[in-house]
Parts: sequence; structure tokens; C-alpha cells
Amino acid sequence: MPYLGKQAEEGGALIRSHEFLQGTDTSTGTSAFTVASTGGDYVRVFLNGVLLQEGASNDYTKTTSAVTITGTAPADGDILKIDIYESITIWDTVSAASGGTFTGDVTLGASDATYANNKALKAYVGTTLTDIIPGDGTAQALGARDSPSFDTIDNTILGSGVTFPAGHILQVVSYLTATQSSQTITTTDSIINGITKVITPLGANSKFLVTVRWFGEVANATDIPFNIHMNGVRVNINGQGRGYGLVMPAQSYIADDNSSTPETVNMTTLVSTSSVVGTAITFSLVADAYTSKTLWNNRCFAVSATNHERGTSEIIITEIKGA
Repeated sequence: MPYLGKQAEEGGALIRSHEFLQGTDTSTGTSAFTVASTGGDYVRVFLNGVLLQEGASNDYTKTTSAVTITGTAPADGDILKIDIYESITIWDTVSAASGGTFTGDVTLGASDATYANNKALKAYVGTTLTDIIPGDGTAQALGARDSPSFDTIDNTILGSGVTFPAGHILQVVSYLTATQSSQTITTTDSIINGITKVITPLGANSKFLVTVRWFGEVANATDIPFNIHMNGVRVNINGQGRGYGLVMPAQSYIADDNSSTPETVNMTTLVSTSSVVGTAITFSLVADAYTSKTLWNNRCFAVSATNHERGTSEIIITEIKGA
């Protein structure tokens, strides 16, 4: 009888069975029976139900095209059965139950990918495995339309396309001076001791937190209000003129030549702007007086003695992302 077709699987192997009735399916005296197999296939041969042993010195030999009986050919009426167990391929898969590691790229198509049960979606940022979607116990879907997009993150360097929420600090710049000087303050705003800082916005419509500390001396601090200029215009003073200020120096002693009683200014103000990314903004510390006054910067009136105080002054500008 010729090849009977595919048979039931045994233990995950596919068996092909061939039966030959000697003298009917074959010629009398046939000892070579044509069956196809591969080098990886396992073959079992039965003669009238008795399992034969493979080998040239045993019962049969096999090639990829035939099984040959090595002794006396089967007699007419004998049944020769040849079972071929086809070799199988173990697929390159990651266990759905136990998980595993993909060493190649993984691409999601149009179907959604879901995660749940307090599991996080993780990715390597530099050499650190990091949660890029935290596991919060709520199942979420990552589909073709609502997949999150991430700009390049190279170790600790954020790419230019990263979007921050309102209120996020975008940058901090500062200017510190230890220069000791004196200057005349008049009825119009004068920049104090060159305390000016240019900042180039990283965001549109940002807010700027301007912090200033000044060290020096003045005869009558209540006559000299301090303000902040943005591009030459006062901020947060509602357009008021001479005599209006964000702060006055803290007066220590009312006299010109006291030489050991410095005044200080500590001021912070938040400036809302219509900033444009890349268009520079200049902030300056300024002051005016009802009549000409002398202001000593980073020193007292006299600096000849070692016990006369000296100091530094600084402006710090923090850019905060706007709405």
C-alpha cells in the first residue's frame, strides 16, 4: 500500500506512515522501498508488526529516499510499515506567561498594546532602566493614534523637542559683581553698578523670577527707591514715576560719612512676559532719587580701614514656563 498521508501527532511530532504489501504494492523480492525523509527525521520500520533494527549488520539501512532491507527480502504477503517522524522547528519566541528579553527591535502595528496590574512600561535611558509610563494599576492602551512620543534622551541631555508643563523651570542665569564704586543717583533711573543680565528665552510667554541683592551705603535710603528694568522699562510698578519703587534699601544709619554702617537691598519680583524663543531680554537693577545722591556700591563710604565692611551684589534670573 502506498503512503497513507499525514497521521496524528505524537508528542508534538508529525508522523508519516507508509505500508507496503509485498507482492501486491511491490514486486516479488523487492528489498528497497522508496520513502522520502530528511536527515533530521526519525524512522521506525516494522515487518509484520515486528520492529526492525537499523544498521547494515542488522535489519535495514535508510537514506533520504529509501529504506533497504539488508537480509532476505520480505516474502509475498508480508507487510512492511515505515513510520517517519518529521523533525520539527522550535520557534524563536518569548514566553507569554514567563516573559523574556527581545534582543531585536519590536514594532507595534495598528492594534493596541495594553498593560495593567501595576506594571510599568520601561526603557533604558543611557544605561539606566527607567519607567517611561509608570505602573499605577490602571490599564491603559497604546494605540496608533494615542501612542506617547518621546524626544531623544541621551544620558542626562534632553532633546530640544521635550515639552514641559507650565511652571517648570527652563533655565537660571545670574550676574555677580564685587566691583567697588560710587555713583550719583538722580531723578531718572540709573543702572546700579552695572548690574545687568541678558537672558535668551527658551520658552514663549515665559515668566521671569528676578532676585536681587545689593550691598553698599547711602546717606538717606528712603530717598532712593530701587526698581527692575526689563529692556529699559520698569516692571511691576504700574507705570508710576519718580518716587515709586519695588523696595527701598534697609537703612542702617542716616549719615554720609559713617564708614561702617552699610545698607542692603534684597528683592524678588515675578515678571510676566510675552517672550519669544530666542529673542534676548535684558534685566537691570535701577534706582532714582528726589535729588542727586551718592551711592557707594559693595563698600561703605571709606574703605581704608580693614574693619570697614565690603560685599558683593548679584542679580539672578529664573525663566519659568508660562501657560
